[in-house]
Amino acid sequence: MKLMPTRSQWTFVGLSFGILVILTSFQNCGTQEYSDSLVAPSAPDVNASNADGIPFAYDYKANQITYMSCSHSRDEDSAKKLKASTTHLDDPNAFFTFKVGSYEAAKNFSTGGNYGSGGLSIRKEFIDYVITKLKFQGTVSDTNIQNALTNATAHGGTALQLAIRDSTPIATSIIYFDPQTENSDYDLFPQGGKILASNEFLPQLVDLVKSPLPRLTSLGTAALQTYRLEGAIHFETKKTPLLYDEHQAQLVREQLSSASSDLNRLLTVTYSKDQRVADNFKTNYYATSTTIDGSENRVWGQGFKLKFSPMPTGVRWVANILTSVTESDLSTFSNLPASTWSCPEQLRYVIVSPLDRNDGGAYPCKDPPLAGLTPQQSNDLAILKRQLSTADWIIDPINQCVSPRKTSLDCYANRAFNTIDYLGSTSRCGLDDNNNYLHRDCAEFVSVCLRNN
Repeated sequence: MKLMPTRSQWTFVGLSFGILVILTSFQNCGTQEYSDSLVAPSAPDVNASNADGIPFAYDYKANQITYMSCSHSRDEDSAKKLKASTTHLDDPNAFFTFKVGSYEAAKNFSTGGNYGSGGLSIRKEFIDYVITKLKFQGTVSDTNIQNALTNATAHGGTALQLAIRDSTPIATSIIYFDPQTENSDYDLFPQGGKILASNEFLPQLVDLVKSPLPRLTSLGTAALQTYRLEGAIHFETKKTPLLYDEHQAQLVREQLSSASSDLNRLLTVTYSKDQRVADNFKTNYYATSTTIDGSENRVWGQGFKLKFSPMPTGVRWVANILTSVTESDLSTFSNLPASTWSCPEQLRYVIVSPLDRNDGGAYPCKDPPLAGLTPQQSNDLAILKRQLSTADWIIDPINQCVSPRKTSLDCYANRAFNTIDYLGSTSRCGLDDNNNYLHRDCAEFVSVCLRNN
């Protein structure tokens, strides 16, 4: 006989099935909720529809400018005749014409405070845009920030750039004082022209968006490589004939002088066009415009008018000491106050030939003692060492001089015949009143200017 389930058995089966359905539904629901919680907010794509709307991100402030007046070179015939001649063009790593960078604030002994600090920060307009527009479910993720830094039309792929430019049109008018030096007259930095939003730098930049101060004075990590935010211009060429000389150096100084109202040329720190797509030299040096339409007359960055003066003592034909800097905001071409920069006298160091630096020489110049420097001298030494490597240079804050370590290098040419007027004589050096060359070269200098705020 076939047995039928009892009422109690049917009840048990029904309850069991119901419990199973409930448990299964609860489990599925719980799993779905847990999975959703693991899904990070997706970063909005930065594409053609919104890339133009992202404001320019970077705000770089240089706080030290150093000028090295070494300019003597030799032509091919002279080099054959004067075997003792040397030239700084033999080692561009040691010598430069201008070096501009950002560093920690240095002590200002004249005021008892500090000079201004420099470095890279992020503009408030960019931060506000990212917080307002590039978020998902109320969250601004690191990926959102990275997208905005790397892909925005305004600054994607840019690098910092040091160059001399005409004020109009400033975006495209990079200056070459010698046609053969066109690959030396500007510098992209960090070293090697790396774009600011390189993968190795992105973590630092994301943190900088979250906390814009203090400014970054270097990018990278010790595990990879650290790059200081500085650039250098070398007016030189190793091609023959070697054309850069004192006459041309004076031309550079005159055209950058703040006293030259008819020559609107500036030393500039700007931002290059997208280095990811630049396919030729010309576009490499274009400066990033402040406007969507790419106006060539307003760009992001700093411009510097410079003033050069002669040694205070003696009668000299050359003004080769940097004594004044006037900074302008290139986005508006408005000048900052004259007090923005200082060029202290104690940071004007004469360059001594290796032939003259030993005891008993025309101008003794040697490494400072390990102890015994005054606080002012120690501070000055630290400032000079930022931009002159002690591997290449003797830096003497006591005698206020520098000298190349390699005896094969010299700031002065034609040493077979010439003496150097280190102290400023009562007669002219370089050329006499009739433009005849004297066998007495004017002293060359390293001179430093610092930002006050």
